[in-house]
Amino acid sequence: MAEPARSARRTTTHAVLPRQRGMRWTAALLLASTGALAADQSGAPPPRAEPHLGIELSASPAAVAVGDQLTVTVVYRWPHGWTVDRPDHEPDPAGAFSDEFVTSFPPAQRASSAEEERRTFTLQLAARHSGTWSLPRPSVSLIGPQGRRELSAPAVIIQVGTEARPADLPAPRPAWVRPLAASTGRTWLWPALLAGTLAALLILLNLWRRRTSAPPPTPFAVFAQDLAAAASTGDGKEAGARLSLALRRYVGSIHSFDGPGSTTRETAMILRGRLPDGEYRDLVRLLDQLDALRWSPADLPISALRPSVESARSWCDGVQQRLDAEAAERLAQRGATDSPVTTQAGGRT
Repeated sequence: MAEPARSARRTTTHAVLPRQRGMRWTAALLLASTGALAADQSGAPPPRAEPHLGIELSASPAAVAVGDQLTVTVVYRWPHGWTVDRPDHEPDPAGAFSDEFVTSFPPAQRASSAEEERRTFTLQLAARHSGTWSLPRPSVSLIGPQGRRELSAPAVIIQVGTEARPADLPAPRPAWVRPLAASTGRTWLWPALLAGTLAALLILLNLWRRRTSAPPPTPFAVFAQDLAAAASTGDGKEAGARLSLALRRYVGSIHSFDGPGSTTRETAMILRGRLPDGEYRDLVRLLDQLDALRWSPADLPISALRPSVESARSWCDGVQQRLDAEAAERLAQRGATDSPVTTQAGGRT
């Protein structure tokens, strides 16, 4: 009984083993085919790129010092028939380099052919900081037959170092001190200025002393000046007013009262009893005539005042002759015959 059972198990085992081995071979073949397919896909070449599409970015030199300049060249290339996605349909790297210190940015050089369009920009940049300087990467958006393409320039790194030699600065300005040689050569300047100032002060002081020590003009000399001014006036009424004022100033100086500030009536009251009757009567009559002419409603020509001018001159001459005679008589009584004939009130000399 045990032997048949063992035989049955062997038969069953031998029947199962071929089926398992077939399944293993099938799995191995599937894995092999999958690996081969993956190997074929990984080794396949990438899709062909456009030969006339890209942005080139280069800089020269590759290492500069702070403050030095370098030349940056940006070249845009795209196939003929493509368009730039800009309002003016032209690339522009200005936006990418807006934060840099650009010293020169000329217009682009254009090149067109049946195969491609090319725009070349040449910029001048100045290095501002030491260390590693990554240049901006301009980009452009192009529209072709398969749609929009976004392109960016490759990365370009510049090494910026500090200046090895010292800065070439101008010579410092000397302190604001007058040189010794210049000061010794102009030692005469200050004494000369001081001497000139003192001389000018002395001249002014001498002139002031002469003016103050000189005797004042006599009343008759002042009357002569006033009479000439009145005669030279073109208006008759104005000339009459000036003539009346000259007479009152003259008699006021002689008899010590305010003649210019007194009216004709006040002058007549003050001089009553001080002048001889004839002189007093002629003066009052002359002043009344001048007042009447001055206050007349009609215009007065200067020719109508000439008789009054002559009367005033004659009256003052007569008064002055009398005063000179009286002064001479007083001097004769004192025995001073050699003294010049003058009066305290003011004579002709």
